Amino acid sequence: MLIRNLTREDLPVIVGMTNAGFKGDEIFDWLYPYQDKFPEDLRRSHQLRLQARLVGKGSHGFVAETEASDPDWTGRPEVVGYTFWLRTGQDETAKVWQSGSLLNALMLGIGIERYLLSWEQSYESYVYNRACDSTRIMEYEKTRNYGFYSLLDPRWHLRAIVVSPQHQRRGIGQMLLGHGQELARRENLPITLEASVKGRALYANSGFKVVDETEITEGLHCVSMVWEPEKSQGRWLEDVGNGKANVMRRLHPAAEQ
Repeated sequence: MLIRNLTREDLPVIVGMTNAGFKGDEIFDWLYPYQDKFPEDLRRSHQLRLQARLVGKGSHGFVAETEASDPDWTGRPEVVGYTFWLRTGQDETAKVWQSGSLLNALMLGIGIERYLLSWEQSYESYVYNRACDSTRIMEYEKTRNYGFYSLLDPRWHLRAIVVSPQHQRRGIGQMLLGHGQELARRENLPITLEASVKGRALYANSGFKVVDETEITEGLHCVSMVWEPEKSQGRWLEDVGNGKANVMRRLHPAAEQ
């Protein structure tokens, strides 16, 4: 299995994968209660979101692609999973990640595309996307107040991890997650993410700790999780047991050197 950079040419495949991969996720199904009635609206929404992430500042995507040595090789490479990551911070390495877009295109073109996609996404979410419940979207956004993330910067943030339903339970999600962990490990940085119940086990088994739990609506919760590189455990988190931790208040990063 090959892990490589995600490109614009991968978008048609991963859009379809996203539709199938998120179905059954309790938060996703709550936000998009009409997805079966308006599948094209849902697909268009995913298309816009993925395009925006592809050109976003500091945003980087990776795909898992089959190789000839894989047992399910069909004679040609197939994209079977993907992740999107965001590198935050104001340090020099962050600036390299944030300026080094995977599109490697002209900055003016990227800026225009980012602006247009941002406007389209806003219109799509609140006006034109009949697959979603716009009131629920706004309720969900109000709960996403993660001010403690600033205590962890600079960091890597996992924005999405999706594996084709036909290729799930084969370790591909773990492989994609591990690729991002290696990026963070090289820089000795933590990783943050938000998880639903469906994805929580994968992250817990990979060393992530729950640092916050939010009730979106009655009976529906989202957790924030953080991972620390092995050699720096305890630098950002205070382990309180049972898979949970507190985010520690830190000095200014410059004072820690």
